[in-house]
Amino acid sequence: MYTGTTAKIKRFYELSTITDQINEYAQRVRAGQIECNLPPCSRCKQGSDSFKRHEARQRIFYTLIEQIITKIFGLLVRWRCPICGKIFTGYPGFILPYKRYVLPTIMEYSSQYTENEQSTYRNILQKNPAGYQKSEQQLDHSTIHRWITSLGSLTQIIRKAQDLILQAKPESTICRDLAALSIPSKKYRKKQRARVLLGVRQLFSIEGLYGLIFKASIFPNLATACSFG
Repeated sequence: MYTGTTAKIKRFYELSTITDQINEYAQRVRAGQIECNLPPCSRCKQGSDSFKRHEARQRIFYTLIEQIITKIFGLLVRWRCPICGKIFTGYPGFILPYKRYVLPTIMEYSSQYTENEQSTYRNILQKNPAGYQKSEQQLDHSTIHRWITSLGSLTQIIRKAQDLILQAKPESTICRDLAALSIPSKKYRKKQRARVLLGVRQLFSIEGLYGLIFKASIFPNLATACSFG
């Protein structure tokens, strides 16, 4: 079953541009206004409420401004467990771990592939080209493939969001809605890839309903609580 979710995906990023979000977050980092919302230490299980701020690390983010791939410098906070000394990085809602491109860009291009039965990686970029300023280098279709692989791996987030939705709205049809989602066979060669693509569709569907119920995105708080798994 194919239903458009792109408008729902965009909803959380319309209040301000992504550039404003990155700059505002950096200002809060400098002012010491970022709270630690990480899960317990993965090494010693110490609660994150006792984590100490370790450092503010500069990070380059990539975003699209009028289809030009633009670098924006921002900050991320790193936290130290006081018991075992393990270091953790906190992520705001506009970025995924280990990804340079901002989350709205990743979700937008990924949704164009998973939510349109006729789309291919290449024709998405033909319709929505993106390139680097003063360079002939363009966004490659393999990048979208990797983005989808990352989004499709967030299965724990999907399960947790579904549980929270059912707790808040027991009458919700979310289980049936997710079960009804499908992927055309022409979009994959192996069943493993089909599961990844289906996971992305489920993530987008969950994100839309979660936002309607809780007035918030699953990123970053729920995603962080699930360790982006």
